[in-house]
Amino acid sequence: MSLILPYEEKLSGSDGAYISPEGKFIYPSKGHERYAQEYCNGRYYSELNKIRSDALAGIQDGSVFSDEYFEHMIRKFGYVGERKDIDPFLSSKLTKEKLKLYKLWLKEYMFTKNNLYADFMIYVLGFDKVETVMRQCITTSSRAPHVRFFNYYLMGWTIFVKSPEIYSEEAGCFISDNTMNPYAVEEGAAIIELNELKANVLKKDLIYFLK
Repeated sequence: MSLILPYEEKLSGSDGAYISPEGKFIYPSKGHERYAQEYCNGRYYSELNKIRSDALAGIQDGSVFSDEYFEHMIRKFGYVGERKDIDPFLSSKLTKEKLKLYKLWLKEYMFTKNNLYADFMIYVLGFDKVETVMRQCITTSSRAPHVRFFNYYLMGWTIFVKSPEIYSEEAGCFISDNTMNPYAVEEGAAIIELNELKANVLKKDLIYFLK
């Protein structure tokens, strides 16, 4: 059975959030795009990339990163190798498989997407993006949005449902995942229940039907 997210009152007083596929609410203090960029690139991406770039350029004495700092970094991430070979994504929160997809995503969309990093979180990683500043809305690629966000549909939130994306080796690009929806029956039942509640229960009383 699909996860039904609890109605989170804290969202109303926040600047928005992400919701992980497992249902964890994350409140990014730096904003959605910056949080997603750091999540995917890693907290120390810039420093690690500069270490690598300086090494490849033959810069040593002019580097802002000392040998001690480099040693600290390689101890922190268990890196074994030379500066020129260090992976800038060492501090990324992505798995090896997701990181591979992320690099393909950057290659395909770097210059065409306004929300490059947040969209990767939504379309590929399965996170939900919650906006609360200008409007109360959630963007999701869930295959069972009416089940997952039953409580939010009930309370009048706007839910934007997008198709998840997968990388097609054959096409050489990301495409919409149009495989059969395993949650179709649950989704249909949730839609019927929501319609019945909204048709037969006063708006002020809908809160008593939260799950």
